[in-house]
Formats: sequence, structure tokens, C-alpha cells
Amino acid sequence: MIYTTWEHLLNITNVNIRPMDMVLYCTFDGEPCSHHNFRVFYHRLYTNCFTFKPPARHLRSSGMDRGLFLLLYVPSADPSFKLDSLARLASGLENNGIRFQIHQRDTIPHPLEYGIMAPTGTLTAVGLEQVKTSLANTPTHPCVPDVQLELFDNQFNFTRSYERQLFDCIKAEYHQEVYKLCTCLLESHVILKPGFNSTTESFCHDLIGVTTPGRVAAVKRLYRKALDSLEGPPQGLGDYIKIGLLMRQMDPSLDVPLTRMMCADNVSENAVKPESCYDSCNYNKYSYSLSQCPWPEDSFKVRNAQIQMIKIAQMLDEYERQHGDEMPVSALARSMQHHKLNTNSCQTYDTQDMTVPEPKECHRVQLFVRRSIVQLRVYPETLTVRHIIEERSYELVNLCSDMGGVLGLWIGFSIVTLFEFAELLMVCASYYWYELIGSFTRSKRNPMRIPKLLAGSSGRPDLRDVELFMNASMCTSPSVLSAQSKSTAMLGRSGSRQDGQLLQTAN
Repeated sequence: MIYTTWEHLLNITNVNIRPMDMVLYCTFDGEPCSHHNFRVFYHRLYTNCFTFKPPARHLRSSGMDRGLFLLLYVPSADPSFKLDSLARLASGLENNGIRFQIHQRDTIPHPLEYGIMAPTGTLTAVGLEQVKTSLANTPTHPCVPDVQLELFDNQFNFTRSYERQLFDCIKAEYHQEVYKLCTCLLESHVILKPGFNSTTESFCHDLIGVTTPGRVAAVKRLYRKALDSLEGPPQGLGDYIKIGLLMRQMDPSLDVPLTRMMCADNVSENAVKPESCYDSCNYNKYSYSLSQCPWPEDSFKVRNAQIQMIKIAQMLDEYERQHGDEMPVSALARSMQHHKLNTNSCQTYDTQDMTVPEPKECHRVQLFVRRSIVQLRVYPETLTVRHIIEERSYELVNLCSDMGGVLGLWIGFSIVTLFEFAELLMVCASYYWYELIGSFTRSKRNPMRIPKLLAGSSGRPDLRDVELFMNASMCTSPSVLSAQSKSTAMLGRSGSRQDGQLLQTAN
């Protein structure tokens, strides 16, 4: 990544890949679009990347004919473009294709981690389905509410706002680790914090001192001298390392920034363990289905292949008329001039015998397209949005309710049981108490005692005691009482008769 150092010497928007260098044809939801609908985003590894921002985002229907349709020129796959000494710097793309990512609106793209590869000479179709996720913020699994991040781009010297995502926090932790070990900031993703000043901060890959413009001219001369010492133009990372070491020998003041740069390159992202990074509480993701097929057709014997070549030739001719005279010349226009493509001879079609008048020229256009053009279609498979909502399965209210129910059950059961036992004890106690009193009373009156028949003054036995004794000792049943009364009465009458007889006998 040392070659990114020299981007400070150049105008990145003009030297590096621009949207107009790549976009051959563009439509969104059936409406034409252009390179003006792409916004530049600088990536530390891929340099210039582009985010498509359409004027209107609402799609009327789903299907492959809707969505985004692009024909993209890939300079890194074109041999003519590799002849440029700045080929490594200006491409920043994967060999023989492009790398793209579908991400939520107004979020930081991460093509290295989440990108999809689309090779040249193919039709790449991506069907999307939006998935909205709402997480529950719990103490055991916390999430972060919607937060805006302010990012400073030192390459373009501007600040832009993005919505915070989980991976942004992980990247920020990695950058913080680099800053702690190497006392410098990594380019591209610089999250602004209170007290940040871009003019006083040092960037890890800034050898020339972009914050001190007075040194630019001197370092530029050193760079040219070191560049002349090479046998040819720099072709890769190794050549730029040689240039940096040569400049270090020529100017010892470059030792500190070069040491910082080597320190930053040695810090591994895997060694950083972010412990304070959590998911956003609300975020969108896009599940996709990817399909690829060779494009365009190999043989012109297929009628559809001839029609495709005619349409592509018309697009190339229109592009050359619009951008061929612009300065600096776009990469696609320069490549067409290098290959000397005659697109005019491949724009007619004989409707009678259904052949192309100049198949040779169309074959050249076909070869150019298969080697350097990518057809990309990104469309919604359905307009339905899946919404995944995470909720607490067991709330605190449920816990209190269940605890109250269980506690009430056990407390209620215990109190009822206690009262039942108390009632049983009272019944048993009262029963035994009455038994005890009854037995004590019976023992005191002694039912086996025979009362004496006391004689009255007349010498006759007094039967009132007997009557009273029997009334007191016998059962109080009405039938028994009546029987006793009768027997007592009879006894009284017989006694009276006996007394009379005795009295008569005595007399």
C-alpha cells in the first residue's frame, strides 16, 4: 500500500478512476442515468470506489427489467491500459472484473469484506430482498440506537455523515489500535472525535507530509530521482517500496514517516478484539441470489448475438462522441482509440438475410466487450420487505407476575393449612376437655353408692331420697322417666298399704 502515498501528489479525481471512465450505459427502473449519479468514496485498498445514488428510490415493480442496469468498462482488464505507468495506481480494481457491494443507504461500504466479484465477459444478475431487523435492547444482549458518524476523508479533505454499523465500530477499534502503537491515523475511515484537527494529525501513509505543503515540491523531486533509478515504470508494490527506501536514503527526514507507515502495515486486524461493539438496534440488510452467464454470445450465427453487437456498437459510438474530446481523456475513450474500433461498420443489420455486413469489425467489438466490459443487473426479486423483530420472551412484568402467583399459591396454601390444623386442634382439645370434665364429675358423684333409707319421725322410711337419687342417677330419657315415675308411684301405694297393714297389726 505504499503506492497510495503518492496520491497526495496527484489530483485523485482526475488521475484515478472516475465514474465517467467506467459507466458505458446506465438505466434505473427503466429511466436513463449517467455517471453523474455516482458519488466517489475513497477506499484504502481499492482507492476510488463509487456509490450509486439515484434521484428517485421508489421502484414501481419487481423483476430483472427493473432496478439498476449497468454496462461497465474495467480498465484493469484491458491490456492497453496496463501500458500506462500509473496502471497500478489508477485501476484499484480486481483483475478481470469489478467488485461491488450492496449495502444500506447512507452507510459506509466495505467492499473488501462484503463485496461480490463480477468478472468481465459475463452477465451478472443479482436479485435482492430487503430484510429489516429490529433488535431488543437487553442487558445481556445490548444494541446501539441509531447513531450518525462523522468521517473525515483526508484524500479529498471533506467530512461526510454515515449511519453507524457494527463493522464501523470494529474498524474504528482497529484504527485506534494503530494510532496507539504507531501514533498515526489510517486513511479513509477517520472517525471524528472532539478536538480532531486534520492539520496537526499525522497519517500513516503520508510520506511527503501533506499537512506541510512546503515540502511537497522537495519530496516530489526526490520521488522523480528515485523513479529514474528504476529500470522501468513501477509495476507493483515492490517497486514502490524500492522508491520509498531510495528516498529515505536521500532524505533522512523521511525516516520517521516511513517508520510509521511500516508500523501501521504490521498491525493485524485479527489481533484487535473489540469488546464494546454492538449491533445497531435497527438496520437493513439485503439477501440476494446471484446468477452469472457468459456474455455476449460467442457465435454470430445466433440472431440475438448480432443484434446485441449492433446495440453495443451504438452505445460505444455514442460514448465516444460525448467523452472523446474531454480532457483528461476518459479511460474507455482512450482504450477505444488504442484498439481502433470501427463501431460505425457494426451498426447496420440486413433484415432480409439477417446478417451483419461487416462481421469482422463486429468480431473486434465482440472481443473488446468480452475482455473489458461487465454487464451488471441489480433488481428487486419482490417488493415485499421482511421485518424481523426481536422481543423479550420473558419480561420483568412476567417474572413478577409469575413470582406473585407462585408466592400467593404457597402463602395461601400455608395459611389455609395452618387454620385447618388450628381448627382441628381446637376441636380435639374441646372434645378431650369435655371428656375430662365429665369423667371428673362422674368420679365425684360415684354412681355405685346406695343411699340409706332414713326413717322419719313416725318410724317409716323416707322414700324421697330414693326418688331424688334415682332421678339424679338414672338416664334422663322420657320413657325411662315415665317408667320410673310409675314404679315409684306403685311403690308408694304399696308402701301405704303395707303401712296400713302394719299399723293394723300393731294395733
